[in-house]
Amino acid sequence: MNAWWNLFKKEIGIRTAVTGSQKTWAAFSVGMIALMTFMAYRYQSGIVTPLWLGIIYLHVFLPSVYLLISFGKERERAPLWFQLPQPGWKLIGAKYAAALTEMIGGLLVSITMFLWMYKVEKTALIERAGDDLFYLSGHVSYFRGLLHGSGLKEVFIFFFIAFFIAALAVLVYFTALALSNRVGRLRWLAAIILIGAAMLVEYTFEMSPVYQFLFKWGYAFDWDGDPFYSGEMIWSLANLAVIVYIPAWLLDRKVEV
Repeated sequence: MNAWWNLFKKEIGIRTAVTGSQKTWAAFSVGMIALMTFMAYRYQSGIVTPLWLGIIYLHVFLPSVYLLISFGKERERAPLWFQLPQPGWKLIGAKYAAALTEMIGGLLVSITMFLWMYKVEKTALIERAGDDLFYLSGHVSYFRGLLHGSGLKEVFIFFFIAFFIAALAVLVYFTALALSNRVGRLRWLAAIILIGAAMLVEYTFEMSPVYQFLFKWGYAFDWDGDPFYSGEMIWSLANLAVIVYIPAWLLDRKVEV
């Protein structure tokens, strides 16, 4: 555990290799927040609040972007990374944890700004947004409800989707690198086709009566109006485990990142 914790601290410490200089990134973030705050107070346009809501939803892709950039940076110092006496799952897991930390931090800032800007632009939103105001006010109520422990299911789903997308992106990345010596420049296309074919087979199976029999049991909750079952949750987690395991397995066999 201590070894993994040291890896995680290293990832947090060198995240400037991913996000750039800490001072530059901090200056950019503060500048963007200050500009949007100025626009909200000065113009009362009702535009800034929806922008922050969009930024909140875009965080679902943040772990994927972070991880792909991070692995790209590791290629520049691959020998050092390979010489670390740690299994692949620890090396990759530390990066997942760092990406998750960045995502949580970004969400906290973005949600705070959304609630603040909504309060500042509320009058303008009432005048301009019409029915859309209910959409924004619904988000305000939801985010405030999180402080009281409500809406945690949606939070779990959001993070699960973000993690699944990130794991899939990492799988494509390592598969492409594993195919480098065989297909050369076509490795990315080959990786996408290979994984796409596997996903098509999986989708076909999920539409079959066999899947219905094996996994449609134990009602868990509604997802977009449709029932989601405990068996399906187990199936989804098993899929995620496989997707996460394969890159670690490839890394243990010294696939060049």
